[in-house]
Amino acid sequence: MHDRDRIALTATDAEELVQYRSVSWKAVGTLVLGLASGLAIAHPIMWVLPVVTVAVAWMALRETTGSESAPAGRTAALLGLCLGLLFGSASVARWVGERQLVTRQARQFTERWIEAVQNEDFPQGVEWTKSFLYRHPSGANLDEFYRTDEEARAALKKFQDKDAVRRIAAAGPDARVEYLGLQGYDRIQYNRRCFLEYRITDAEGKSDEFLFEVMRDGDPE
Repeated sequence: MHDRDRIALTATDAEELVQYRSVSWKAVGTLVLGLASGLAIAHPIMWVLPVVTVAVAWMALRETTGSESAPAGRTAALLGLCLGLLFGSASVARWVGERQLVTRQARQFTERWIEAVQNEDFPQGVEWTKSFLYRHPSGANLDEFYRTDEEARAALKKFQDKDAVRRIAAAGPDARVEYLGLQGYDRIQYNRRCFLEYRITDAEGKSDEFLFEVMRDGDPE
């Protein structure tokens, strides 16, 4: 009867066997959070995702570095970290650029409205307080409309009776208009809202300060 073939393993051979390495759940979480950080581009409230991604990535990299027995997942942690930084920086850049664009458009619109009121073009002033969906097309005879339509005539009178409108109109077309700055900016669903502060000084040196709320319908282009 033949002896069975026997294979002996020395201690050195055993150490060379491939050992199983567990996967770091922090690394996996970093990758998932990094992908989810793309939502930060949609709204600033989601900026928390890139911040959390960076924090978890730091913990994951510490956990997966340092020894051969450390959990696997360093590549996933690095990828998640890169995604978090990419989406985070992109969302901030988009927000800043959008805010500057909308503020510039709001300033142009506000200053045209002030000019219309200064020149006592009250029908145009009323039109520009409406949503663009309800305004008359460019070139329409607004004077005729606000003179003949009873409801429009009442809206025009209400507009002219507003204290701010009377004060701006009283300053006259030669008054100096100064932009003092952006006092607030936010999003309301798909719209953007700015709060702009102005100082209007008449020819006699009397000045008034006004805060204008300007709503930008839809996403800026």
